[in-house]
Amino acid sequence: MSAAKLASIVGTLIDMDLIDLDEPGPWPGEPEGYSVHAVDWSAVNGSSGLEDAVSPVGRGDILIDEIRERASQGFHAPPEQVLDAQAWYLPIHYYGPASAIYISEQSCMWLAACIMRNLPRHRWDDLDAVEGCIRAALSLLYLHEAFHHKVESLAIRLEAVERVRRYLPYHRNVYAPLQRAQSDELLEEALACAEMYRRFESEKRYRRGVPADVRAAILKFLPGYFESLPAGYNRAMDFVYDLPYFSALRVFHSQIHEATKTPVRDDLEWQLAGQMLRGLMDCRSITHVIVPIGSKPILPWVGEQLALPQVSTREAVRLAERRGWKIVPGGGKGSHLKMKRPGFPTLTLSGGRKALSPVVLDNFAAGLGVRVHDITTLLRES
Repeated sequence: MSAAKLASIVGTLIDMDLIDLDEPGPWPGEPEGYSVHAVDWSAVNGSSGLEDAVSPVGRGDILIDEIRERASQGFHAPPEQVLDAQAWYLPIHYYGPASAIYISEQSCMWLAACIMRNLPRHRWDDLDAVEGCIRAALSLLYLHEAFHHKVESLAIRLEAVERVRRYLPYHRNVYAPLQRAQSDELLEEALACAEMYRRFESEKRYRRGVPADVRAAILKFLPGYFESLPAGYNRAMDFVYDLPYFSALRVFHSQIHEATKTPVRDDLEWQLAGQMLRGLMDCRSITHVIVPIGSKPILPWVGEQLALPQVSTREAVRLAERRGWKIVPGGGKGSHLKMKRPGFPTLTLSGGRKALSPVVLDNFAAGLGVRVHDITTLLRES
């Protein structure tokens, strides 16, 4: 459902001329030099334990050793831009069908070890504690990036009603300048961090499989962690309680709407539109963990599914054309291609790719009405 929905959103934004594919945004792009793995979120935020996820070679012992070794090294400042270089969201407005969330396995392991340091030493050898730290680390990184999708979803709702660009002007005039200046006024990142804390603390989903002492250690760790982050991010604790959070959120709505950090609109008016900051789709379906090419994921609940086939843009176009789709002249944006077939979904492909990203490949397979793992067979037959 999310793959089809993303394709529909991209097509609509292109048709309304509200999107600038291939324009560089303020984030890393599609990962290069990494293998990309799906996450089994039903297990991460479910009831299954590591004993259900580890392989016979004893991944549980490897995890304990990895986390314990990292935790014993002490707390260091986070890797530079840990929440935007080690985990990041690719916005639809810039990446179209390749929109996704990527989380570095190394970043997740680092964060899990930081949480572990807030537990008594005797808990460092317990599989349930290690499991809880890893569940939480994955969830926290995801929650931060999912907030960025919710921000873009707010802008898209405004654009759909007003038929005026909102997201791109906001990023050019507000987000990017404040990020370059390393300004404490970077409200989007402060609110994204605050939402990490708020949702982890309040939503039952993120308590599943996380022991009570681990959860307490996380809530104790996060305030100091936020303070160690770059400007803007480090103000997260200013907004974790309802009154300052919702007050800042209304101002932030106006920043997006007016594309200025000092909006003039009465922010109380946004109380009438309280449901606009909701994701247009479930971001878990477009979230992937990355590890260096040639490495096997250490994390549980990651990489258990079959690897996706490597399909180039040229191969995808050839397959679609044989099944009745045709390239629309001038229908794409930037290097992207748009393909149509009467009565079928529009296909949007990243141009010139040696290997389409997992999300684009999922969207492509959904559009063709086939399983993604059948594409290689179909290519051979064509």
